[in-house]
Amino acid sequence: MMNRTFITIQAKIKEFEAPDWVAWFTVKLKPILPSFTAEMLVIITADINCTNYQVIVEGLGTVFPEMTLVRTQEITKVLVEHLKKFATLFSSPGCRQSISSDAEWLNANLGPFTTVANYSDLKALNVSGLAALETLSPGQKAELLFDPTTGALENVTVVKEVLSSILKSSDEKQLEKFFEKFVEVSKEENITYIRNVEVRDTMLNLTLTALAPNFPLFQTSDYELWFQINLVVLLASFRPSVLVVIPTNLTCDSYNAILKGLETALVVLPSGLKVELKSSIDQLLQSPPEDCTPPRPVGLCKETLVDETRLCQGVNSGQLEAQRSSANFSARLCNFSISDYACSSVASSLSSDEVFTLLTCKAPSGTSGSTETWKLFFQKAAGALEDALSMLANKTPSDGQPQSHVLDAIGEVKVNSFSAAQLTDAGFVAAWFQGRLRPFLSAVSTDFLSCISSKNFSCDTYQVVVLALGRQASLMAEEQKQAVYTQFVRRFLSRDDLADPACLIKTTSSADWLEKNFGNFSSYATLEDLKSLNKNFSSFESLALLTPAQVAELTLSSGVLNNTNQISAVFDRLEEGDAFKNTEEFLTALSTAPEVPGISPAVRDVMMNRTFITIQAKIKEFEAPDWVAWFTVKLKPILPSFTAEMLVIITADINCTNYQVIVEGLGTVFPEMTLVRTQEITKVLVEHLKKFATLFSSPGCRQSISSDAEWLNANLGPFTTVANYSDLKALNVSGLAALETLSPGQKAELLFDPTTGALENVTVVKEVLSSILKSSDEKQLEKFFEKFVEVSKEENITYIRNVDVRDTMLNLTLTALAPNFPLFQTSDYELWFQINLVVLLASFRPSVLVVIPTNLTCDSYNAILKGLETALVVLPSGLKVELKSSIDQLLQSPPEDCTPPRPVGLCKETLVDETRLCQGVNSGQLEAQRSSANFSARLCNFSISDYACSSVASSLSSDEVFTLLTCKAPSGTSGSTETWKLFFQKAAGALEDALSMLANKTPSDGQPQSHVLDAIGEVKVNSFSAAQLTDAGFVAAWFQGRLRPFLSAVSTDFLSCISSKNFSCDTYQVV
Repeated sequence: MMNRTFITIQAKIKEFEAPDWVAWFTVKLKPILPSFTAEMLVIITADINCTNYQVIVEGLGTVFPEMTLVRTQEITKVLVEHLKKFATLFSSPGCRQSISSDAEWLNANLGPFTTVANYSDLKALNVSGLAALETLSPGQKAELLFDPTTGALENVTVVKEVLSSILKSSDEKQLEKFFEKFVEVSKEENITYIRNVEVRDTMLNLTLTALAPNFPLFQTSDYELWFQINLVVLLASFRPSVLVVIPTNLTCDSYNAILKGLETALVVLPSGLKVELKSSIDQLLQSPPEDCTPPRPVGLCKETLVDETRLCQGVNSGQLEAQRSSANFSARLCNFSISDYACSSVASSLSSDEVFTLLTCKAPSGTSGSTETWKLFFQKAAGALEDALSMLANKTPSDGQPQSHVLDAIGEVKVNSFSAAQLTDAGFVAAWFQGRLRPFLSAVSTDFLSCISSKNFSCDTYQVVVLALGRQASLMAEEQKQAVYTQFVRRFLSRDDLADPACLIKTTSSADWLEKNFGNFSSYATLEDLKSLNKNFSSFESLALLTPAQVAELTLSSGVLNNTNQISAVFDRLEEGDAFKNTEEFLTALSTAPEVPGISPAVRDVMMNRTFITIQAKIKEFEAPDWVAWFTVKLKPILPSFTAEMLVIITADINCTNYQVIVEGLGTVFPEMTLVRTQEITKVLVEHLKKFATLFSSPGCRQSISSDAEWLNANLGPFTTVANYSDLKALNVSGLAALETLSPGQKAELLFDPTTGALENVTVVKEVLSSILKSSDEKQLEKFFEKFVEVSKEENITYIRNVDVRDTMLNLTLTALAPNFPLFQTSDYELWFQINLVVLLASFRPSVLVVIPTNLTCDSYNAILKGLETALVVLPSGLKVELKSSIDQLLQSPPEDCTPPRPVGLCKETLVDETRLCQGVNSGQLEAQRSSANFSARLCNFSISDYACSSVASSLSSDEVFTLLTCKAPSGTSGSTETWKLFFQKAAGALEDALSMLANKTPSDGQPQSHVLDAIGEVKVNSFSAAQLTDAGFVAAWFQGRLRPFLSAVSTDFLSCISSKNFSCDTYQVV
């Protein structure tokens, strides 16, 4: 409607006068204005004065809530560019009439689109964010705080004003939206804490005061959001006195979430700022919630208490002891459990060979005993344990995963007994950690790591342990590797009681220090950690000293992959000397790293752009293996940022084999690309295939390709699903032959393709639908019907004509949906029965009703009924029979407690039970005030229930009833239909004149309530005589006069009722 209207009025726009702009943009176009596009706005504002421009903004502003986010962004961009272009004009006195502030200027020239504009755009428009504070979005207010021109982060008054504007909003989400942008900008600006103490105190206190009433309702995820993300840069101000806002009945998870947030914030603070926060943490640790054990202090070793009596109760070791002396006991060692051995004297007599055998068969088992059981066993077998562990260390590793409690028990029995001399003996520590304990280290627990962090290793022996753990890192779970760093490496290096804190003395460089002390766990340290531990750690200032492989290592172990400035510095270093060789080494190290952290899209774009500039000149020298190496390995981490422009350049002079390697490489990162990028790349690939169609159809390019599906997989890969169906046809691909490679939408288009004849061929339809239904992706069917409905509308198809095809499609679809029907919401039934299945519903026979659940809600039942009735309307008479029968049968069996709609034309009668209605209503004060001199001024102080339940209502004048209608009728909580009906019955004498007065009043902002009109209908409209119903003047006086203020809230009951009235055609048309 909007497009066609705009085409029509465009030529006349130049003739518009000021009243025309008002008429079109505030009245005539209003119903369709949400579809007004940015392109239309560019045209219409090309030659317009500021007055008419402001009318357009006003009009668009009224439909702002109905527009999509994308559309509001596009329109905002046009408005901002227009205001920039004509800045002088819009600042002139003629364009600022009745505008006395920046807020009013924004309201006139951007309206609600102000909240969508970039903060930088508002600055470019010379708008003061502080002056226009009330018009800004929460995100813009956050950006305002970081704007150096406002000096907000050094000004408590400004901060208070900004935060107060957020907190006084009725929208509770405003604070979350503010902090979402606040956190984002903090990270961009690399701010780890707010430096101004007063500003920080103010922000934290205001925020916590606002949040405190909601804390009792918080889930753990809410505490994680606020204390680990939103408030982090303010937590230096978290003093012990602030703890009073924290509920005392927290869950353990919520308590730990807060504790983790405070501890995380503490790490990045300089020493002088840690005191208050550290005190808060200490105080919080002293008062954990009931039944919630706080983490043990750093460096203390857990001691497992062994209660042999309890542990061995019920364990019968008699058979074990009986077998001990048998000749073949060694062969039967593993037949008994560790509990059997731990609870028997046999354990003390085991040889090292026998202990080795038991470790081999029992240690990898998930059900082989607790830490307490293993500790008791090791205590009894202590004499043979060391040699057994040595033998185990020399054995080829088994497939079984060791259990952490075995290592914990060895730690308590052996490691905890190491002497001070042994802990500083590199050979001794290596023999244990790189030898005897090696088979268990991949299952290392946080208890074990925390314990050994407290041991007085020398730096040399500490590094032996790090190396030992690092050699097992590939076998560790991700959280274990993280724990090695947090519970052992960081804790040990942070100790200030070491002879060489952070083990710096014997290292020759930052890289040497990192390698020796962090080993394979360096990627878990933040750059801040490294600098905190090593004040002289050289990072980006010394990039030139690092090899490309070291640069890659640093990139992986710091925050570079989320920082565009730092990654630019990395590539500046790589471009020194042989840029191609350096970049290749860097990407090789990056792509072959055991794990590459997530790369932010902006950083990845920089990496891909800089890499492409470097390798572009070398591309002509690439051989086949080079294409494979680059596109399937080296570029892989950054390939999601490969652009269509790069693809045009790289495929300009390439054979089909290498082209297919590129497609394969891009295909592997297809899921990580944005939709727009996949569309752009698909367009280039399709055009290339069209341009070189003869080449790609030749035998040399079709080796190992025997079908259209294989051809598409080789030459388009997953981009096939993004291509237009028409493009696939242009490539001479048979959709049916390549069915498995098509997207659900393409399969839908295939059905409508006249060259396939699918809509006349049941076999084809079955094949297409079956390919959708056998997919594990349940969304495939929805995506198929989304396109199916779209093409049906484009082709103006109201029903599928071929009966067999229609029957097959409906039956297959309903059979697939039926198992999910019991889980459907009303919206799901609306989607399927009112949209997706409409063109198939001519085949909806009564027998199909068996798939519909019998326990539907009324809303779901009505949604199905509406869909069937809508489909029935467009069917020719000969096709209506089956569907009509289904509807009739459905109407006969509504769900329990679901009253079917009343027959058209019957009027609902609200029964008034005054005794029940007025029970508990005290009208005494109303009746006492009735005779007072200022009663008229206090009319609205009493509720409609007070009047309805009082004799006062019968004595009200028309002026007084008018006043009550003015203040009570628009209120959502002003009484039920029954209450209003009782009131109107008592005030009937004054009602008509009061309604006449209300009809002549300027409409208020309040929305009338339907039950007021329903009550007037029952009291007045239902009493109109036959003569009155055919009197045009009488009916107009009521419907275009007295009832007019209420008609915008008209109910279906009222409409159904007046449809039964014996209006004449003239009076019906008046209504």
